[in-house]
This record gives sequence, structure tokens and C-alpha cells, in this order.
Amino acid sequence: MVTEVGGTLRHYSVGGWEVLAGFGEEEQCPDYRGAQLAPWPNRLRDGRYYFDGDHQLPLNEAANRCAMHGLVCWEPWHVVRSAASELVLGCTLHPRTGYPFMLHLQTSYVLDGGGLTVTQGVTNSGPHRAPWGSGAHTYFSFGDASIDSVVLHVPAEDWLPSDHRHLPMGRSRVGGSPYDFSTARPIGTDVLDVAFSGLVRGADGRSTVSLRAADRSVEVWMDSHHRCVMVFTSDTLSGRWRRASVAVEPMTCPPDAFRNGQHLQVLEPGQHFAASWGVSPRLGTDAVAPLANRGRPG
Repeated sequence: MVTEVGGTLRHYSVGGWEVLAGFGEEEQCPDYRGAQLAPWPNRLRDGRYYFDGDHQLPLNEAANRCAMHGLVCWEPWHVVRSAASELVLGCTLHPRTGYPFMLHLQTSYVLDGGGLTVTQGVTNSGPHRAPWGSGAHTYFSFGDASIDSVVLHVPAEDWLPSDHRHLPMGRSRVGGSPYDFSTARPIGTDVLDVAFSGLVRGADGRSTVSLRAADRSVEVWMDSHHRCVMVFTSDTLSGRWRRASVAVEPMTCPPDAFRNGQHLQVLEPGQHFAASWGVSPRLGTDAVAPLANRGRPG
């Protein structure tokens, strides 16, 4: 199920298993659960950046003085096309203070035997070139299983250390670090709020993060446009949400990309860009252990 506000992925279940740790039909989306993140994912330091001029965005994460997770997650979306196994939503992002660019967004949600595929597309419909990044903020639940026992596999060569504001401070190799999940292992007591890069890919260009409990597993795949992935064990959330699910967040660019320029898309007037990711859940005897990705980094 997808909401009109934000085009947010609210609910997805398989065989009675609530794959997503979502939220109620009448509930306001908490903690960006299932949200689309655009025109930038994650944090932007001080909300300030230079792109053909200086820009200042509102700071919606006051504690860290950051502009966080873009602009579209509270915008109204409309149905472009609807069928039994496909939903396509659209949204117009009008120019505003801090982001004076005109974009048309279109996101498709497609279900098939392999799971759910999400394609986030954008067209620059304005007269000026525009900076762009996209992502998603999906939380996964595993029934009664503690996330401590969930086996995590992140096929990545690097992780991005961050400062006290959760903003990146360079890049480090995962080997020898507490964040080495390049070989699948239980999360245990590890606290993760970490961006990974140098994603290892298969022959099809995809990189896949895997999560496995005793009788269920989920794979989150990302196409070659997704250059980073965030993994978050929900430790900073409150009440029943704390450490109750694991967020896997595909991102086309790292945090603070409007400032550091890393993997930032620059959309010329009229240009279209689209990036796809998906979720493949398995339940019962189909829940197999994730295999190491023997592809190439990208």
C-alpha cells in the first residue's frame, strides 16, 4: 500500500508476514518509514549549498542543523496509472526558496513473482539545470525475531565515517572495522547508522543487501545508479520502534552530496533520469541464506 502524501510505501506483506515495519492508514508517517527521499537523500550540512548560486534550505533536523531527506515526502502525489500489479504515482516539485528548480517526478511500484520493484524517475521541466539525488527509507521487520539475531550481508568495500552531526568525514575500508558485513553475520549488539559505498555488483550491475532470520529473509537490490546504501538499526528511535526493525536505504548519492558533489546527478533542462531498486522477500523453506556477492565494486 502506498500513500498519497509522499508517495510513501506504507505496507507490504507476504504470506501473513508484515515485511515492512510500516504505519497505520490514519497515522502520520513516523521516522520516514517507507518515504521517498528526493531531490536529495540523507543530510545536507546547514541546509546550505552552492549550485549556480548560493542556496539556503529550511533546517528540518534542528538538533544537527541539517536539511534532511529532501522535499517530496510531504508533497501530494497523484495516480498516473493503476493496475492489479502496478501503481504509478506522479508529483510536481515547484521552485521554492532553497531549491528554485522545476521537476516532474514519477515513481512506479510493480509486484511480480520475484517481489516488489520501485523505479524513481524525474524530468527537469524547468529552464535551469538542477542538482538531483534520490533514495528510499524502508524499514524491515522479522516477526518476533530480535534484530540481534538477524544475519546481515552488505556487499561493500567502504563505509563513510561521520561526525557528531551524522555528516560524512571521508571514506574507510570495511575490512578490519566494526562495520564489515561483506561476509554475512548476525547483527548482534552492533549499533548501525552507517552509509556504505564501493558497492560490489553482479554481472547485471545490481548490488544486493540481505537480511535473514530463522524462517524468513529479504533481499534489497539496487541498480547501478545507486552508489551508496544506508543501514540503520533503529537505536535512536523511541518506544516500541527502538531496535525493532532494520532500515535499508538505497541512495544514488552519499549524504551531503549537494555540497561534496559525490555521485550527484545534474539534470539539464528536459533531461530524464530514473533509478530502480527492489525487495525480494522469502518465507519458510524459501528463506535461504544470502550468498556472497562475487561481482565487482561500483
